Amino acid sequence: MRRQLLAFSLGSMCLVGCGSSPEGPGGPDGGPTATLDIHGQVVGPTGVALSGMSVAIGQKTAVSGEDGRFSISGVTAPYDLTVELPATNPFIGRFEGLTRADPTIVFPFLFSTGEPNTATIAGTVSGGGQIGTAGVFTTAFFTTTDVRFDLLAIGIGSHNNPFTLPVSWFGPEAISGTVHVLQFTTPAPGDPPTAFTGYGTHSALAVSRDGTLTGADVTLTAPGNATIDGTIVPPDGFTVLEKTLGLEVAGLTAVPLGHVETADTDFTFTVPEGIPTTAAVTVNAQRDGAGSTSRRLSGISPGATGVSIALPSPVELHAPEDGATVSTGALVGWAQAEHAVHLLMLTGGPNDPAFYVVTGAATTHLPELRSGSTYHWFVASLGPSDGIDAFTSGPKLFPALGDSFETVSATRNFVVR
Repeated sequence: MRRQLLAFSLGSMCLVGCGSSPEGPGGPDGGPTATLDIHGQVVGPTGVALSGMSVAIGQKTAVSGEDGRFSISGVTAPYDLTVELPATNPFIGRFEGLTRADPTIVFPFLFSTGEPNTATIAGTVSGGGQIGTAGVFTTAFFTTTDVRFDLLAIGIGSHNNPFTLPVSWFGPEAISGTVHVLQFTTPAPGDPPTAFTGYGTHSALAVSRDGTLTGADVTLTAPGNATIDGTIVPPDGFTVLEKTLGLEVAGLTAVPLGHVETADTDFTFTVPEGIPTTAAVTVNAQRDGAGSTSRRLSGISPGATGVSIALPSPVELHAPEDGATVSTGALVGWAQAEHAVHLLMLTGGPNDPAFYVVTGAATTHLPELRSGSTYHWFVASLGPSDGIDAFTSGPKLFPALGDSFETVSATRNFVVR
């Protein structure tokens, strides 16, 4: 099967000796040690199941099936789990300190290990503002509760109404859902809307693999218009780079509507009201030499005022020092982030395997590395998540909905002795 690799400028390193650390021959009272039967799943960054992935806990191994699931029995908690994409230069990840029996393991370097199902939905849009008028933007998209579904939207103009909306998904060959059409005015593409002039849906649409569904006509009516406003609180010394408005539709998908690239710490956006949507605002900030930070505040109701978005600080790196020469097993350390897990990424040369580690702790040790290699490394903090077990309760690397934050530390490098 064709593997859809995600282009990440992230870690590269080979992991060796990834076994868990059992208590010893017995439990705390000298009796038998309780063990877990692990039934987990490996998924890509958008939650799509990954098959053929090598999974190891200590000396015990498994390979993920077509649904991404794997089983390993007789595991002592806490345990470390290694996941690998076999290749000439393999991609390897490690999740440290797990205790849950049903972890979802996110592998950020691979979108999927199979081909998606595809179909098309065709229909005609009527009502609302005049399609094709300057400053009027009309977009169509599909939602479903049958599978995890990533946003795929098209713009509709006078040249493509009737429209044809492509749909792509992983999982069952047939699903059902709803086509939404949203219309708004804005001065230029990419700018936030100034008013919403139409919204409509066509529900109970059944689509199947390689199918073409016609007659999905949508009639638009004008929703109400409201505003949301608030204040951004960046860390000391950080400059706000961008504020992005998203529209969360029926709790199923998030539609990006526009962004503002200014350093202002106040924001005001126009949003629709009277339709099943809430707003989400994502803010990015940066400080030279200190890294970057972003937060998305979700579920903002139309008319909300005084919304506060506080950005967390990136973690400070402790060891090794920038430019240091290190040996295999050297300690890597950083400051502890609150309500987050840490994602350590290391990037070596083009012939070095890629490596990442996810941990709730603030330290880990380097595995065996090729002597003479230079590695760049940084630590991302992902939240909110209270520990590694919470983080592995589902696909949470890039959550499509809900409150979330991500910080990225400054980058350092070291040379392997």
